[in-house]
Amino acid sequence: MKEQMDAVARRRDELKKKQHQDSDGDDEKDIDFYDILSAISSKSYGINELNVPDLTVYQVYRKFKRMEIIDQYDISIKSILAGAKDVKLTHWSSKA
Repeated sequence: MKEQMDAVARRRDELKKKQHQDSDGDDEKDIDFYDILSAISSKSYGINELNVPDLTVYQVYRKFKRMEIIDQYDISIKSILAGAKDVKLTHWSSKA
């Protein structure tokens, strides 16, 4: 299992290097699918590197979008508590 994960990681790194060489000047702040997978597995309690392949592409993007909404909600709450005015607060469980 570890050998397979190492092989996948090496392949991912090779693809990233090739992608960065091909892009020549593209914005480095752009995130790709691998960054999204990494973010999901890092921040989710039930999703890790071992069960990420079980997710569909749709599930990955929905989970990432929901994580963004939750983070924005947390920032809004902290802003309100710090005294910010005119903060649009939308609960994280609402429709995206």
